[in-house]
Formats: sequence, structure tokens, C-alpha cells
Amino acid sequence: MSVMSSEISQTILFIALETATGNQLVKKFDIGTGAVSDAYTPGAGTSCNVLQHPTNEDVVYFYGQFGGNVNIIKHTISTVNNADISVNISNTINGLTVNPSNDLEMYCYSDGNTTIYFTDDGGATWTVLNASGSLTTVAGLVTLWSAAGLANRLFASGDDTANAIINYSPNGGLSGVKVRDGALASLISKMVYTDG
Repeated sequence: MSVMSSEISQTILFIALETATGNQLVKKFDIGTGAVSDAYTPGAGTSCNVLQHPTNEDVVYFYGQFGGNVNIIKHTISTVNNADISVNISNTINGLTVNPSNDLEMYCYSDGNTTIYFTDDGGATWTVLNASGSLTTVAGLVTLWSAAGLANRLFASGDDTANAIINYSPNGGLSGVKVRDGALASLISKMVYTDG
């Protein structure tokens, strides 16, 4: 499975691929020159996704599972620097959101232990939150970032092998409620929405 994302000015395309040996690989394609290069080659792992920084065209994030406890990489395009800002777990990170007003704040979600994590220091430390419920697969994680002093609202969609589920947290991921089945859950679990 491949995943693609372009940076803000849409002159560079990042493509997450799997090698013939099953390892993850992110390629960088310069649309203007046609040049193709490796952006990230962990040599291990089971999944990879690409997320463009919401406001900084020089930064993209690679997340998934890259072997061991490596699961989130902050890639700076201009310096070709890959900084490991991983949650200290060996599970796959299935969703990542970045606050467009303060990129030190991020939420991520792991299917492997059905947990939402939060950082307010750019990934140096991550806090375990309790809003994930019992999703076994995740289709998306959306954060509605709030003004200072107000709680962020989170939506995580996926399923529990039998039902389409949306988990909603009105308090920044501290707790959540489930929406099961029905047209709303089925529709939203298929939506793709990015708000940071």
C-alpha cells in the first residue's frame, strides 16, 4: 500500500512504499525537476503514512511502525533531517494530528493498544489519554483545535470488527463517548478530513 502527500506549495510529493522485503520506504519526488530520492529508509517496519505540516511547507511527518519503538519521524525537507519524535511503544501509530497554531502540540492514535497520546513539547514526551474506546482499526483521527484555555475536541473513527464506531472526546482526550452503527457512524468512518 502506498500513501502520498505533497508539501504546501505542491512542488514536492512524498510517497510511502513497501519494499520487496516488506520494509518501509518514503520517496521524495520533486515535481519541477523530476528528481526522485529517498526521504526516509528505516530498513524495517510494517506500515507508513505521510502527513504534511499544516502551516510549515518545510516539514512533513512520517508515522506508522518503522521497527522497534520508532513510529513518528519529523522530516525537515530543506536539511533532509529525520528527527525521531516517537511515542515510546512498539505499536503502530495509525493517526496523527498537528496543531496549526502551535506545532509542539500533537495527538496520535495507536491501534495496537487502542490508546490516544498527546504531546505539547513536539514529541519529546507523550502523555497517555483515555478516549480511544475499543477500536480495533482506525480510519481517521481528527482534532478540532481550540483557543488557549479551552479543551480540544477529538474524533477517532474505525471499527471493533463488528460495528463502525466513532469515538468523540469533548475534553482533549481525557474521556470519550462512542457512536455505534447507524448511517452517521458508517458515513463518518469513511470520511477523510484534516484540520491539523
